[in-house]
Amino acid sequence: MMQLRVAFWCTIDGTRYLPGDEVTLDDDAHATQLIRDGLCRPWDNDDAPAITAEGAAADPGPAAVPVPDRTASKAEWSRYAVAQGMGEDEARDMSKADLVARYAPASS
Repeated sequence: MMQLRVAFWCTIDGTRYLPGDEVTLDDDAHATQLIRDGLCRPWDNDDAPAITAEGAAADPGPAAVPVPDRTASKAEWSRYAVAQGMGEDEARDMSKADLVARYAPASS
């Protein structure tokens, strides 16, 4: 059994999850594949969200997802685009080249 933290909007075993959600899977092979695909990462206590003075979890905002390298996978570019405000479906439908063209910083 593996406990995971969702890194990108996804559906796992018919249930829709948002980034930051915790998922416990009995199938270690499935969990490993989700980690390898970049949809989830292993969960530990260091993942607990920071708590503000008001008691609510602090929202890290778009800057929390760093700009991927131009050679990064389409999944990484999609995660970045969604963090910047693009809809998940739109990011999924765009090609990697289009995502890079739209979000990569200008080369110097």
